Amino acid sequence: MLSCRMTGLASCGAGWPWPAVAGETLAEKECDAALIKVRPRGNESIQQMLKRFKRLCQREGLTRDIKRHSYYEKPSERKRRQSRKLQRKVEREDVPRPTR
Repeated sequence: MLSCRMTGLASCGAGWPWPAVAGETLAEKECDAALIKVRPRGNESIQQMLKRFKRLCQREGLTRDIKRHSYYEKPSERKRRQSRKLQRKVEREDVPRPTR
């Protein structure tokens, strides 16, 4: 069963396999998840369309999000990961960049 990760609705079909919220329908609560659509351009092949689709998914951060949600991450691990990310960002800002 697929359901939207934003609303938890089973009928949405655009998200994660979370259980649907009891008693709610798609009409009651609208899905905010954006769908990535790729339309063929002229004589574009299927391979080129697929490449464009993958690139769009990567730009939107969808592949990274799927990988991150493919396993359970404890809240303490999430905080640790975020603090390490912030630390790297601060260190990068402190290091002077060489001029050309």
